[in-house]
Amino acid sequence: MDRYLSLGLARHLLPQLANELTDLLDPDVPLTLGRATSGAHGHWRLLTPDGPAQALAPGPLRGDIAVGDWLVVQTDLDPFIVLRRLDRGPTLRRRDPDGGEQVLAANVEVAWICTAVGPELNLRRLERWLSIARACDVDAEIVLTKCDLGLSAELEDLRALGAPVHAISALEGSGLDALRERVRGHTAALLGSSGVGKSTLLNVLTGHSTPEQATRQDGKGRHTTTWRALHAVSSGGWVIDNPGVREVGLLTDAGVADVFADVEVLTERCAWRDCDHSSTEGCAVLEAVDAGSLDSERLSAWRKLKREGAYQAAKGDRLAEEARKQHWKRIHLNMRARRRFEDS
Repeated sequence: MDRYLSLGLARHLLPQLANELTDLLDPDVPLTLGRATSGAHGHWRLLTPDGPAQALAPGPLRGDIAVGDWLVVQTDLDPFIVLRRLDRGPTLRRRDPDGGEQVLAANVEVAWICTAVGPELNLRRLERWLSIARACDVDAEIVLTKCDLGLSAELEDLRALGAPVHAISALEGSGLDALRERVRGHTAALLGSSGVGKSTLLNVLTGHSTPEQATRQDGKGRHTTTWRALHAVSSGGWVIDNPGVREVGLLTDAGVADVFADVEVLTERCAWRDCDHSSTEGCAVLEAVDAGSLDSERLSAWRKLKREGAYQAAKGDRLAEEARKQHWKRIHLNMRARRRFEDS
């Protein structure tokens, strides 16, 4: 068995085995445990103790599996059949463009939010990614790529976001040792826009050659990743690569306070309990903006993310309540139909 797969099984699965697998321990049914590495629509590629395999997820499991999930599979069929998805650890989720929830990566210890030196660097977008990671209880770190093009003057702005910053050059190999050590025995997820160097970084970490097509003639990155996949890092650990995401939507405002700790501290100092921090005279937040100690664009970003996150959380609560009502409505209708059938 692969040494790092063994470590993953021990860390993620052993606490669950007694409760999760008791009802599946049939001596006539051969079972194994695997981790979903890629797939969709019920067809999944797995890594098992015996090597790579393919599995089919039937029925309600079809839409309930994501890259990084640990699965119990039956092995006497070809392809294998998924019997159960084990309980997830920290899982990265975002609001998809249709307004629903999308799982980006399951069982993740750290999110590497990638951005590149130059005009592609967007502080507001990074704040969104950091808020998503914090809301999901996933450690978040910023990876500043393409530093061979010249270290960005905005490096201090990145550090001010309150997350560790790795300045790297995948082509020159600088700054990569810290990433290799960070992911050793763990799972990291690569996040960020298309063209910021995620695929190049992944190729270096996994021991593959850097693709020549990764950079266009104008110096901008290419879109090279089209699906999510889990990869083994040559020095140990795992990395889940994600395609570039255009819309970084929040599901809740739970992580915003951590990312904007400087603003949150100022709100606590405000003399007005019901202050909206936009126009009230004597507001500590606005005084900080006037004094130059708080950037007005950062304050605007905080307001926007707080509103967006609170709205989406409330919307999710309403949808969950409606789903619960519909569930019990179906149960009562079925009970009435059964009574009518028994009385007839």
